[in-house]
Amino acid sequence: MATKKEDFDRFLNKLSNDNGDKKQLFYPNNLAEGFTYPDVVRIGIVEKPGITIAELSQKVKDVAKFDADAASGENKEQPTNKTADENGIAFDPDKIIKGFVRELISTRDFIKSRVNAPEKQIASIYLPMPENVTFSETADWQTAEIGSLMAAATGKAGSSDDVENLLKHGVGAAGTILGGGAGALVSKVLGGGLLGGAVLGTLSGASGLQSGIETTVKLTTNPFKEQAFKGIPFRPFEFAWTFSARNFNEVRKIKDIINTIRQHSRPEYEGDDKLLFKYPHYYTITFLTKLSDEGTLSRNEYLPRLKTCVLKSINTNFATAGWHSFEAGAPTSITLQLGFEEIDIITHNDIKDKEF
Repeated sequence: MATKKEDFDRFLNKLSNDNGDKKQLFYPNNLAEGFTYPDVVRIGIVEKPGITIAELSQKVKDVAKFDADAASGENKEQPTNKTADENGIAFDPDKIIKGFVRELISTRDFIKSRVNAPEKQIASIYLPMPENVTFSETADWQTAEIGSLMAAATGKAGSSDDVENLLKHGVGAAGTILGGGAGALVSKVLGGGLLGGAVLGTLSGASGLQSGIETTVKLTTNPFKEQAFKGIPFRPFEFAWTFSARNFNEVRKIKDIINTIRQHSRPEYEGDDKLLFKYPHYYTITFLTKLSDEGTLSRNEYLPRLKTCVLKSINTNFATAGWHSFEAGAPTSITLQLGFEEIDIITHNDIKDKEF
């Protein structure tokens, strides 16, 4: 009969094969001893596909060669402003640009397939559940003043006759009159209803007259505010763990986990000239639970899913409970705080159909 550790090892191997992970880490050590922790979190480190500079450079050369051959062969013309690549192929810079655009259009399926290719798994880190699992979801609603005329048009103030009278009298400058606020209180005092207020609001000095009356009668204009929907921000997540190492070897494992997370959140130089950065890697967060004593870990369906994230902040405290150390200065207690943010927004359909 297989031991619990052997069961867990087989589970890790299966995940490694399924995900294509190059590296797997877990903490604490007894996480592997029979699923001591029934609920765990998997932090996956992934590389998103794209088109490399080398591939783009090669396409430019291919297009240059094509245009040069076409110019000298089909058209019997030699391109002007010629330069040559290492193969001695002459090309016209203007033709390169035009040809490159055509090449991009003709190969858009290739580009799309590369960009939308599956994420490449780099590593997986298995940890106990973080100290807090909070989902903070906000929506961007902004206050907008619709003005008295729009309020009347929507039935929130005045009457339908106000709008009809305004149109009947042919009052122009709609952008100014729609506010209808600067002359509203003036009109109330002098008479004229919404139409009079809208007209007075366009007159020079009406704003000062309005303010004077407001301070005298201690009344102010109703701006008729509404909430205007502007969009959905990316969801942020803050997760924290306190690692209390029991021996020197566990400190080394904690160090490996933290450095792996830190390493892949940083960019690499593209080329020896250090002019460009490669994008850092991305992260996937999956909450797992043990469904039975002998079962493997499965996604915890009682927690929402997370979309692919970027790692925006890392805070490490190496003296959580004051400074204490093992041999060679290895700290005994370390707190790790990670700040993630999704790269795609959550919509109605994501929650309804995909459990995000």
